[in-house]
Amino acid sequence: ATSTLVYIHSRFVDRPADRGVDEHQIFTLTNKFVACTASIFATLVGFAALAVSTIRPVFSNTTKTVTNLTRTDGRFLPNDDIMYTITTKNTGNDLGTMVTITDKLPAGITYTAGSLRIESGYNAGAVTDAANDDQGKYDSTSNTVTFWVGKNGAANKGGDLDVNEGTSVSFKAKINAGATGAIAYPGW
Repeated sequence: ATSTLVYIHSRFVDRPADRGVDEHQIFTLTNKFVACTASIFATLVGFAALAVSTIRPVFSNTTKTVTNLTRTDGRFLPNDDIMYTITTKNTGNDLGTMVTITDKLPAGITYTAGSLRIESGYNAGAVTDAANDDQGKYDSTSNTVTFWVGKNGAANKGGDLDVNEGTSVSFKAKINAGATGAIAYPGW
């Protein structure tokens, strides 16, 4: 969500003698803050000279880690069970609304059914793979996991994360038997 605060300063402009005040002065604003968009402001005033302050949520510090559940020697081999954990926090200066975490698994990885969890934050606990019943789902067609997180998060609807609020989600998978070389993870 992006909010814009436009500072409008106006002064009375001398009106022609043959015009009434109501006809000449469409509106008067003196040292007031008015919430409006830049396009509305430009339409009303006829130009776009304004000061804009950007207020927004920021989730740029989101991290994703992978843990090998089969071995601890640092190697990742075919048939190993792994767990992905995604952690995020709103470090911006505005409420994050409809917060949704979506992650597409790469080729060479198979999702482990029933492993979706919200680890921390609102609605912490296990969630199901099925669509439309809680704050998570797994889509086998696109090989994608989705979590609807935050306050009031529900099936198919992300919730709110206030400034400095965070959440963490996880899911398990298996490295396919025929996987070789590096497994590229799109988007990370």
